[in-house]
Amino acid sequence: MKLRYKFFLMAALVTLLTGCGKNDEPSPIAPIAGQWQLTAWAANSEFPKGVYLEIQTDYTFNLYQDLAGQGYQKLTGTFTYDLTTQLITGVYTDGTAWLGSYTISEITATTMKWKMGNSTEVSTYTRTVIPETITNQTRATTTPDTRFL
Repeated sequence: MKLRYKFFLMAALVTLLTGCGKNDEPSPIAPIAGQWQLTAWAANSEFPKGVYLEIQTDYTFNLYQDLAGQGYQKLTGTFTYDLTTQLITGVYTDGTAWLGSYTISEITATTMKWKMGNSTEVSTYTRTVIPETITNQTRATTTPDTRFL
């Protein structure tokens, strides 16, 4: 009887201790996570090409781009984000690094602005829902023609 009592007491203690470890803090990338469309590039000029970026909370991304008017390409990969410096860098699934590191210079509920390195060019992304016609009908390529990021 004492052995069974000790077993139940230990099981209850283990359950209590493991149940207290929940972390309710939001993910550090929560403000930038979501679906975005590139709406302006370089000195607030309109961007005539199609670029959509999906940033996920597991530090992966999907980039849908139509830079040559031949249909959207889907590129995937991982990224790092430093909340203190607002620096974001990424690597495509094939191991190719982004063209550079970007500083997120402004973030609101609907807009995000990225600046690459020491460049004065700013990319403005607007929060959106990526149309299914883009996510479902991207053209397959082994090597993209050009990479926006």
